[in-house]
Amino acid sequence: MALFVFFDTGKTIGTEIAYIQCELKKSCLAHNDRRNSVTNNFLQIEPGALAGVRILDLTRVLAGPFCTMLLGDMGAEIIKVEEPGKGDDTRTYPPFIEGYSTYFCNMNRNKKSITLDLKKPEAKAVFKEMVKNVDVVIENYKPGTMTKLGIGHDDLKAINPRLI
Repeated sequence: MALFVFFDTGKTIGTEIAYIQCELKKSCLAHNDRRNSVTNNFLQIEPGALAGVRILDLTRVLAGPFCTMLLGDMGAEIIKVEEPGKGDDTRTYPPFIEGYSTYFCNMNRNKKSITLDLKKPEAKAVFKEMVKNVDVVIENYKPGTMTKLGIGHDDLKAINPRLI
């Protein structure tokens, strides 16, 4: 299993896509074993009920990441969008094991991560391109934030009418 880890190159254009994959330390894994079966000494994960569903995750801290964690546990592909230079606040929450926040690892298991500064036009263009290829966008910003950024419900539905 892998976790896509936040990565900051120091570039400021806001479109830096960071799909830097690293193997999680065994101590960071908090995966639910009920879906797993061991066959021929290899761990095989059976597809979940939401296999084939792609979700853009703009959530942070607790409620939103917990929701998308559960959807990922059920097989959905989760692509977490984080702020460049900072990432999700929970990356700084203790306890830490080998430099990783165990809280962050748990709440963001089964997710890929990308950094986008959604205040910049280049990043919004990348985000809108991504919206064309997803089924669901989940966010937990304060009301009106997405609309102010130009990526509110109506804007995204115009790009992808089947979007939930």
